[in-house]
Amino acid sequence: FHQSLTLSLCMMLLGATIYKIILGLKDDHPSDESGSKPKFSLPKGPLLIMICIAMCTNLTEGSMADWTAVYLRDIVHTAPYLLGWGLASYSFCMAMGRFFGDYIIPKYGANHVLKYGGLLCAFAVGLAVLIPSTMICILAFGLVGLGVSCGAPIMYGAAAKLPNLAKGVGLATLNTFSVSAFLGGPVIIGFISNAANLRVALSLVSIVGLLWVFLTTKIKL
Repeated sequence: FHQSLTLSLCMMLLGATIYKIILGLKDDHPSDESGSKPKFSLPKGPLLIMICIAMCTNLTEGSMADWTAVYLRDIVHTAPYLLGWGLASYSFCMAMGRFFGDYIIPKYGANHVLKYGGLLCAFAVGLAVLIPSTMICILAFGLVGLGVSCGAPIMYGAAAKLPNLAKGVGLATLNTFSVSAFLGGPVIIGFISNAANLRVALSLVSIVGLLWVFLTTKIKL
């Protein structure tokens, strides 16, 4: 409680400090459609494919964040003092992947980075499911972190630059679906786990990785 209260107060103080600066920022490239309000429409075309890919990457992120420790405890029967290492490995490798993403993405191309990231996630999750060993799973969850790390930066950047859309509409639409997948993905994993077991449920993440590899071949990012 005290930690949450302290963080909330700090964020409120930060917001009060910078809100005038943010409101004072001006768009260097104003839209030609100033005064017209964007109308809601169902996503289609490239935006729809981007949304599907982003939902896959965010479902993977949410599932790893919520289920790694549970998987190590209930399936692998890892010692209690090692339960946090799965999430730590995943989080550290994701942070490293995003840290070096600005170098990797321009060098190899967004499509290649996203495609091989999906393959790495599918392989790593499959490894953890097929070989439920503590060290193997910790390594596998780290590989998932690497594989998914550049997904969000690539998709958000691509959605923000979509032509024929009012400024920010593509990004806002994609983000809405992405957050839904991030929050809903772990719930789906939980339902499948309850109906079967967590190994079967986690296999869904491996299938999702292959799905986003397939979708990446259908669009130029």
